[in-house]
Amino acid sequence: MKKGEIRPFSIYIGHGGVIRKVKSISMAVDGSLFVQWRLIRSRGQSEEPAESIQPIDEFARWAKALKQTLSKDLEHHLSK
Repeated sequence: MKKGEIRPFSIYIGHGGVIRKVKSISMAVDGSLFVQWRLIRSRGQSEEPAESIQPIDEFARWAKALKQTLSKDLEHHLSK
């Protein structure tokens, strides 16, 4: 997924079917972007942390598909 498509309050599916909801995107002093996310748990995911912060580049490499979004500019990615 392109890092420019990552939006707050959107839900993403990544490797192994893991689902994460983006809580916020913030910028460090050096201009790098970080994603704060929350895990949406399903059975068998107890070893993964419930919340974390990671660089947006890492998150974009992890995210394989958009599941749901409240962002109007990404609505076209959802199947109807």
